[in-house]
Amino acid sequence: MGDRVGPGRELLALRKAVIPVTYPSVMPEKFSPAVRERAGVIRRIYWRMSFKIMGGVYAVISLATLGISEFGTDGVQHELLFRILIHHVPVWVWPTAALVIVAVSGVEGGVQDGRRLKLQHDSALTAQKALEDGQAAKALLKIEQDRWYEEMRPDLEARIVKWHGRNFGRSHRLEVRIKSPRLVATLMASLPSDPRTGLMGHDLEAPRPGNAIFRPGMWVYVGDVDYAEKPECDDDLIIRVRCRNEERIRWDDIPVTVKLPQPALSPFALSSNS
Repeated sequence: MGDRVGPGRELLALRKAVIPVTYPSVMPEKFSPAVRERAGVIRRIYWRMSFKIMGGVYAVISLATLGISEFGTDGVQHELLFRILIHHVPVWVWPTAALVIVAVSGVEGGVQDGRRLKLQHDSALTAQKALEDGQAAKALLKIEQDRWYEEMRPDLEARIVKWHGRNFGRSHRLEVRIKSPRLVATLMASLPSDPRTGLMGHDLEAPRPGNAIFRPGMWVYVGDVDYAEKPECDDDLIIRVRCRNEERIRWDDIPVTVKLPQPALSPFALSSNS
């Protein structure tokens, strides 16, 4: 009877053919950061500089050999090339030369790496100083702009004046005078909630007939208000004024204390004074 292969062996052979057997790798997938760091130092300091030094030594030897072979006599070529360079050079000279090359490479590579790091450090300091100088210049410019903005802020005063000979509409009007020496293009006053002018706060904008410009020293009519004397309310009436000049520079929320009308004297008070 011939050799028969059981179903289990057939299945095992099929698995080995389809699924390859893998073994764990003895080499790590990634080097540790310390190894990578030291490899980078070796590459920067020794690798490039060693090739440069060996290339320079090889070039010097090649030029010397070429000069001797081209311009030297047969005796000189035989003595220098075969006896001196080959037979008379001890074996310990070659490792010594290799150590010298490595040492010189390390020193020169360290110097070059130090120069590179110093250059990077100087460049970083220069960039940081330029950034700080730019930020300082922006801060100084912002301070100067704020100072100029405050200097240009209009100086205002306001009053409430009674309409005389008027029997319709509101009884009083609000006027604002420009005390600063600069022109004002627009004026808008916000009246707060106050028992004397109304519990509902409202805004008034000064009319500009023909796009008139408000000049310094003049009382500008802003709008009509209802005013009632309240002896129990003796605090100041402060309005908020928003204005804009001819250059379209705007100032918001300028606090202005309103000068209120003098209380009217009663006939009984007049007769008692007389």
